[in-house]
Amino acid sequence: MRAAAAEATIALAPWVGNPETTAHYFPPINREPFDVKRARDRWLINVQHGLRALPWAKNPSGDPRKMTAGLRDAAFSIDALVRTAMLFHGPEALLIKHDGAAADWLVKRQHASGVFPFPVGPWLNPREKVGVIVAGIIKKHPEIIVNGWIADDRDDGGLQFDNGLCGRALLSA
Repeated sequence: MRAAAAEATIALAPWVGNPETTAHYFPPINREPFDVKRARDRWLINVQHGLRALPWAKNPSGDPRKMTAGLRDAAFSIDALVRTAMLFHGPEALLIKHDGAAADWLVKRQHASGVFPFPVGPWLNPREKVGVIVAGIIKKHPEIIVNGWIADDRDDGGLQFDNGLCGRALLSA
């Protein structure tokens, strides 16, 4: 890798690290200052509409076959709700109620080893990068699938990302 990177650096010479195209910045159409209360209210309306689609609401049993993004989907949502509750004063009770339900749901999905497992469902597409990696691990070690979950990546390190996200979300909650 180092040799290839050094060769590419020599070949690109003065263009190393430069983007292919220049960035284009467009000024906002309306340049008047925005109303903070109106922005807050609109954000909370959007949050309220999205609550039905949260992983723990649309899949309360945590069936791995019904998950399209794994537990990271819940982790992102928990983190967003926690940050929203910290930003706005007033709707905290509603958001904190969801944070608690979400954290409980996530903890129930956690494997006894402490790992946040990766779901294996029909959505797994072996042509995609993650699908290829997971399909390879399953082919090599079919015993790692337990009740539709992979809780042991055989030291591959592939579960680290989801574990980090889920751990951070629980700390935030």
